[in-house]
Amino acid sequence: MQEWRRFDLAGYVFVAYLPSNETETGWRLTVTAAGETVRDEVIPMLHPPVFGPDVEDVAALDQRVEVLIRELGLE
Repeated sequence: MQEWRRFDLAGYVFVAYLPSNETETGWRLTVTAAGETVRDEVIPMLHPPVFGPDVEDVAALDQRVEVLIRELGLE
């Protein structure tokens, strides 16, 4: 996995990792706060990221991040 996107929000750090080989089938999304892992999940991808992520897969990742932001009360 390779880091694809990172951002901080109200003390939480969101990091999305893009699969770097064919055995990894989805994004890995981690959320940490004060050095502790709050969430660590895999979001399935519809298309293999041969030349980078597909727009549908980026949209699915963005949607999941928005849900997590609401669940954590950060909006």
